[in-house]
Amino acid sequence: MTTLSAPELAQATITDISVGQRFRQDLGDIGALAQSIQKFGLLQPIGVDERYRLIFGQRRLAACRLLGWETIPIKILRIDSLIEGEFEENSIRKDFSVSERVAIAKAIEEQLAGRHGGDRRSKDFQNGKISGLKEVGETRDIVAERSGFGCGKTYESARNAVEQGIPDLVEILDDGLVSIHTAARIADLDEQDQVEIVEAIQAGEKPTDALRAVADPAWSDEWYTPDYILDAARAVLGDIDLDPASCAAANEAVQAKRFFAKEQDGLQQAWRGKVWLNPPYSYPQILDFCEALVQRYADGSVTEAIVLVNSGTETQWGQMLLSHGSAACFPASRLKFRRPEGKSGLPSQGQMLVYFGPHVDRFKTVFLSIGAVMYGVQRGISRLEDVA
Repeated sequence: MTTLSAPELAQATITDISVGQRFRQDLGDIGALAQSIQKFGLLQPIGVDERYRLIFGQRRLAACRLLGWETIPIKILRIDSLIEGEFEENSIRKDFSVSERVAIAKAIEEQLAGRHGGDRRSKDFQNGKISGLKEVGETRDIVAERSGFGCGKTYESARNAVEQGIPDLVEILDDGLVSIHTAARIADLDEQDQVEIVEAIQAGEKPTDALRAVADPAWSDEWYTPDYILDAARAVLGDIDLDPASCAAANEAVQAKRFFAKEQDGLQQAWRGKVWLNPPYSYPQILDFCEALVQRYADGSVTEAIVLVNSGTETQWGQMLLSHGSAACFPASRLKFRRPEGKSGLPSQGQMLVYFGPHVDRFKTVFLSIGAVMYGVQRGISRLEDVA
């Protein structure tokens, strides 16, 4: 059997392309997509079968129609050839995005159902007993393999993400910013939760952390700092005047003179003196608290501070802290945080402690026992000292 490496590329008249009933009605912001295409061109062709029936690229097609295009670049996929395994699975995975492969899989299912008389619910169809199909196995696994998903479970997750997810979720899935498994879990949430998670991922949060922060707020917002970290902070700051993101239980360990609980909204309160900050890790709260600390240190309200956050050096808030802070410590191991009920847990990524204040040498001396220390960043002089 000849193995084909790529679909046929061509140019088609837009009016010749037909869109079936199975496509989603919510196309998102087509106007913005049209503007992008007008500025940068159509970066990826749409997909059609031999009869010019649309397989994938509905939003791109709608945007090009809006722009008044008469023709559009297309990829012609021969579904029978896909069914017979004449395309390499790795080639399909490389040449098409996740949402495109979901659309291809649906087209294959439709073709197979046609061979079986259209009844997808029958046991014969589910078990792969289909006219002209030589391969043995469940139909969903055969479809998954032909569309580059490897197994039926992965295909089902991808299909759920594409069908139930908001357009922006599908976009970051196609861009590789989130895995199929995580995207499927996000797609199970309501629309507003999806929006919040996608915005956090686009801002640089790890997808699993962004998901947990919304699906289980206690995971991100109710974890207490290990005692030895607080002991080190007090060794640098002395008495802590304020913890602006805390609660009575947490302050038993922090021992701040004042603290603001969630109900008081620390962002709306005055900050004064020496501050300890372990902000909520859910987005956008983490950005808001880090921004507030930077601003209030700059205006002199906060005289000295230490903030504990995930080591998200690529995030907006991470860059902000490192650009304005006086020094930073990157612990040699992930910190074991404590839940309100007393159980400890290990987060999925490392942390960093950023210091604001004049006593950089004191911070360095104390925190070098915890991890590598970087200092002098805000003056453009970056020095990194390792744990002794």
